[in-house]
Amino acid sequence: MPITIDTPEPEAINSARDFWDKIAKPDYEDFRDNTADLRTAFHAAVSLFHVSDWVWKDNENKRHAVFDVNDEYKLRDYIIDKECPDFELIRDVANSSKHFRLSPPSAKRPPKKVPSATKITSQTTGFGVGPYGEGTFGGTLQVIVEVSGDMRPLSAIAKNVYEMWDRLFEAKGW
Repeated sequence: MPITIDTPEPEAINSARDFWDKIAKPDYEDFRDNTADLRTAFHAAVSLFHVSDWVWKDNENKRHAVFDVNDEYKLRDYIIDKECPDFELIRDVANSSKHFRLSPPSAKRPPKKVPSATKITSQTTGFGVGPYGEGTFGGTLQVIVEVSGDMRPLSAIAKNVYEMWDRLFEAKGW
């Protein structure tokens, strides 16, 4: 009797929509389901940040019809200014998780709100820490981002960015 081996179908990520559906959404959902885990937090932040790269590159032939900017850095600034201010924090968390410390401010580089991965911790918070209505309630362990001395739950930041991308994918038909 011959032995058969089940092999999975080949999989590819060929578009921004594929990246969104197969990488960014599952990474976010893994973190949403375990908001105290730094590994899933970093994965979610990196994926949510890099959706902008995929969207930019995937729309190469129709950029002028889709975006009001002419380079991917300006696209990120546009997203921060017009779509979701928390995208700036996701960018900083993603880059801090990759580089440990971000380059100091200079004439070319503005200061970052999350300049180091040491500003991203899994901890419990007491009542009155962080903005009202963000994160878990009652001192539960969760990933917290220190932003200019304030404490923000990464779950709330990631949710805002996730919802922004979900809305844009729907509205733009990507």
